[in-house]
Amino acid sequence: MKQNLTSIEIISASAGSGKTYTLVFHFLKTLLSKPTADTYRKMIALTFTNKAVFEMKSRILKSLKEYSSEAEIDKTPQMVVDLCEALELSTAELAFRSRQALKLILQDYAAFEVVTLDRFTHRIIRSFARDLGLSLSFEVEIQQEQMLMQVVERIIDKAGSDKEITPLLEQFTLQKMDDQLSWDISANLFEIAKLLLKENDRIPLQYVLSQSRVAFRHQHDFLKTYSNTCKQNISLIGTEVLGLIESKQLTQADFSRGTLYKHFQKLKQLDFTRLYENKLDENLEAEKNIYNKSLDSDKASRIDEILPELRSSFHKAKQYYHQFSLASDISKQWIPLSLIKILDEELELYQRENNKVLLGTFNDRISKEILHQPTPYIYERLGEHYRHYYLDEFQDTSSLQWSNLIPLISQPLEGLDEDGASGSLLIVGDPKQSIYRWRGGHVEQFLSLLQSQSPFQVNSTISSLETNYRSYDVVVNFNNAFFESLLPQIHGQQNRSIFSDNCKQNTNSKTGGYVEIDQFFSKDTKEEVTKIHVQKSFEAINSALEQGFAHNEIAVLVRTKAQATAISEFLVVHDIPFLSSESLNLSHSKEVQFIIGLLRLVLDENNLEHRLTVLEFLRTDYGGGETYHDFISTHYRKSIQTTLNAFEIGFNFSNFKAMSLYEAVEAVFYAFELSCSIDAHLQTFLDHVFEFSQQKHNDILSFIMHWELQGDSLYVATPKGINAIQVLTIHKAKGLEFPVVILPFLDDPIQGNHQAKVWLDTKEFFGEDISKGWIPFTKRIETYGEQGKALFDKVQQANELDALNVLYVAMTRPVEQLILISNGAATKQDSYPSFIQNFLNINGKEEGAVLILGEKRSNAVNQGFEAEHGFFPIETIPKDWQKNLMLQAYSQPESKRNSPKVQGILIHELLAKIEIASDIDWVLEEACALGKIDLNTTETFKQMLTDVVDHQVLKPFFSNSYTVWNERDILIPNSENIRPDRLMENECEMVLIDYKTGKPKDEDHQQIAHYKKVVSQVFKGKKVKTYLIYIQEGKKIQVV
Repeated sequence: MKQNLTSIEIISASAGSGKTYTLVFHFLKTLLSKPTADTYRKMIALTFTNKAVFEMKSRILKSLKEYSSEAEIDKTPQMVVDLCEALELSTAELAFRSRQALKLILQDYAAFEVVTLDRFTHRIIRSFARDLGLSLSFEVEIQQEQMLMQVVERIIDKAGSDKEITPLLEQFTLQKMDDQLSWDISANLFEIAKLLLKENDRIPLQYVLSQSRVAFRHQHDFLKTYSNTCKQNISLIGTEVLGLIESKQLTQADFSRGTLYKHFQKLKQLDFTRLYENKLDENLEAEKNIYNKSLDSDKASRIDEILPELRSSFHKAKQYYHQFSLASDISKQWIPLSLIKILDEELELYQRENNKVLLGTFNDRISKEILHQPTPYIYERLGEHYRHYYLDEFQDTSSLQWSNLIPLISQPLEGLDEDGASGSLLIVGDPKQSIYRWRGGHVEQFLSLLQSQSPFQVNSTISSLETNYRSYDVVVNFNNAFFESLLPQIHGQQNRSIFSDNCKQNTNSKTGGYVEIDQFFSKDTKEEVTKIHVQKSFEAINSALEQGFAHNEIAVLVRTKAQATAISEFLVVHDIPFLSSESLNLSHSKEVQFIIGLLRLVLDENNLEHRLTVLEFLRTDYGGGETYHDFISTHYRKSIQTTLNAFEIGFNFSNFKAMSLYEAVEAVFYAFELSCSIDAHLQTFLDHVFEFSQQKHNDILSFIMHWELQGDSLYVATPKGINAIQVLTIHKAKGLEFPVVILPFLDDPIQGNHQAKVWLDTKEFFGEDISKGWIPFTKRIETYGEQGKALFDKVQQANELDALNVLYVAMTRPVEQLILISNGAATKQDSYPSFIQNFLNINGKEEGAVLILGEKRSNAVNQGFEAEHGFFPIETIPKDWQKNLMLQAYSQPESKRNSPKVQGILIHELLAKIEIASDIDWVLEEACALGKIDLNTTETFKQMLTDVVDHQVLKPFFSNSYTVWNERDILIPNSENIRPDRLMENECEMVLIDYKTGKPKDEDHQQIAHYKKVVSQVFKGKKVKTYLIYIQEGKKIQVV
């Protein structure tokens, strides 16, 4: 049998080229290559996100299920054809192997290894915890910045008590004040502390950490002396040259604009302001424009005579100036950098004290402590011996991650198993989509693999996926032409090769599509230009909606949060539903802000800021006709209890202060009737509070401290299929696709203005005394010797590739339509506007003209993008906790247990668990076991439930002929959610049932009519029936 299993396959997969299909195909090819179905235990697929894990696992399991049935295989999916051909199997044999594999995987699901790289490294760390000196029960901390901030605060708290740290902190503070900067050093220490977790800084940081504190002091003194010597030499050169000029009886007026004379005068005075922002260097080399042509010939001759000495002195002074600049750049960072060892030690201590391990330290721990172990021993500790590896998104893999994987992969690749077969490795990635260099992504190692430079002693097969299956041909052809037009403007040779060798894609069978480039010209303020971008984005959104695209088929991709906020605020004003990271943040919810405000008042009841937060929320319901100022000023200075009493709110703040965290939040929830308007933000917040109270602490102070650190990073999970415009950053859009993509704010230069810091090899200047310096990346790095020039070029090329890749990722997200919006007035060399203007020029478009390729949709027809009914979907996870909490609240005291309200809640809860008639018995048994009903009342409840399910009208609805959703939220954009008691669906109709345990009211009919309207919008094309069921003990069931 031909199994066609190549040991190493490396695939370059451009955007939309079927990367996931390829990964799944190769995974299944290995899984089904043998009659025995347990091969999966020796296979592992590694990717970066949980979303990618879920997608790949789902595709594999779905494929196995589909191929398990020969009847299904008769339809001959393309992958079946490919697998049968690759493995030389009949469809019957493929079906048999698929069944066997699926059965074993489902029985042994934990061994089905499709995981994130972080999860895999976590397993390794956990397996070697004892060797690393870690507790076996350590927690993984993913909130890295919060922990680093805690460490920085601990260091600052030692000022005045620690004799070693105090003088360093004092010296650093004084240095900042001398530089006319804020004396607050916490932000600077935090920036230094982040180096401990940045893989790109790992190697130079080892040099810094190896230095003793005494060595740091000596090096700092050395830099001071070096700087002073450079300044003395510069001043001396200035003095000598001015003396030379005067000795020749020349003055400032004898030189063209006095430039040369003033230059050496500034050197003498050590005035370095704009010292080399002129053409003096160029003029001295060309021996021109040193003096005016009208100058007396005798004076001109005297200047010509000393010109070689002037030129020599100029260059010597410039060299000293560059040495002084370098020493100054290093000195400014040397004191904070000298604290790195203290921060490192404090971080390690903090982790041990709190039994936590930072996720960002995993790879470094493995590299230092584990990889020296024999590979078979590592596999033994892991409990698995993987023979087949599948690496996804390899362009974003860091050098440390890769170096940690190499020994684990090389052993199966270069050795044989008991059957005499070698292992395999599949690597898939795309250099053009490497946009995480700042996080450690090292695209160069993927480029090396594509050039057959492998760390393994096994030959590799290299291929590329050249067809774009995502986008319409107009979009594909536009992207091909656009990036081809950029090649002459790309400076780095490596960058040019990335976008020339494997950028052009073949089209698929999707014909049509639409591309628009809207380049306006405005030299207004940044705020005004932002308004133009927002307005044009809004017009593009409306155009797409008019063409029949649903809201969730449209995405606006931006670079910054500020841009996302500008778009989002405009959409809010125009009542257009949207989703953005800001809108999903829990802090965005006024209800959550209100609860947090009350909890903060427990800690400081007189805090006016927190009182204002509470009052602003209360004004919505209790403000009446009062203006904001009148309402706030009336209650601002009053105690919170006085204010609540004035509004007749039954809430005892004294009792509230004595409650545990969860009890307190529960009390707020019901006292202020937040349960009546619960939304996704509140629900997520309550879940988070419950989890915190169970896993951490159940007191208010601990939660508020936790909220201060992590509140801004807590978000509502986005349900699939929400019918809303997506507003997100390009980085978050990676791996996604949308029918319509709008790209505003394409105004940025390729070389950003952010002040990054870089490591420079300084042996050329300081020898081994100081071999590395951490300095700001500016253009003057070019002047810091050969190493500086090489570093400057390297960083420039890396920035260029980042900018090109971000643009490529953004422009390859659309399926059908792409709209680019740019300000042509921002055109500079090497910028997004210059790229766009160049393409417009190639296509014969003048400034201000709009370039249109293809055609918009001619009618409003949905093209089949996967959106679930175009409305917020019905949740599939039950949310019964609300009524459970209410039931418990009313179960005390005992006398209230039989109240009509509690009885009604309990009946609703029981019916929520009944899908078919036979469920009644187990539902009642469970309720008895939980103490919700007692044996004496079981028969009463059973009779009421039986009356419902056996009713002649309702009986068909409690059979197996319907799909049932009990007590599920339907989320509605810009409106209150609805929660029908029972919603059912079959092929022909939808059925809505709402249970009532009180007397019939007109509001009941209005409510179910509203439910019907919403359900009709969600499930278009289906008839919707509605039933109101009135249930009362001892009375006949009424069905309306």
